[in-house]
Amino acid sequence: MVKSYGTETVDLAREQDAFMGHPARETRSHTSKWLMVLSAVVGLAGLSYVATVHNSLAAQQEIIANMQQQLEAMHSAIVLDSETTWSSKKLFKKAKKFPSKFAVDYVTPLKTQDERGTCWDFATVAVLENSYRQQGIANGWLEKDEYMAISEQAYGAEIL
Repeated sequence: MVKSYGTETVDLAREQDAFMGHPARETRSHTSKWLMVLSAVVGLAGLSYVATVHNSLAAQQEIIANMQQQLEAMHSAIVLDSETTWSSKKLFKKAKKFPSKFAVDYVTPLKTQDERGTCWDFATVAVLENSYRQQGIANGWLEKDEYMAISEQAYGAEIL
């Protein structure tokens, strides 16, 4: 600062003086190198993420296509044609598969779950009894009027 006539004047520096010892081009190129390296790393991470998402979506699409084929196969197996539904011969043949009456003597004994809360156990036993009965009739070791009772408490079976 320069004092003259009771007032102060400021000696302003030149623009070049502020950057003495720090060449502008070297700083800029050094920063741009790090910026390019950082951009390349972020770009590679982004590409690997996109590739991972693409592979995941392709795998999910394959699973969905497989499930769709299974659903279509199930649908075609379950749904009857309109001609088959109204055919009296087909309906008569289907009705012959079921017995005309049921006898109480051939039903497995009553089972109660009481306070155990094991409905899943009783359902499983019922499925096993039916499956073994069908196999027994097919293989000849059970008669058509015999049933197999499986005990979930005694871990055994009884032919009724």
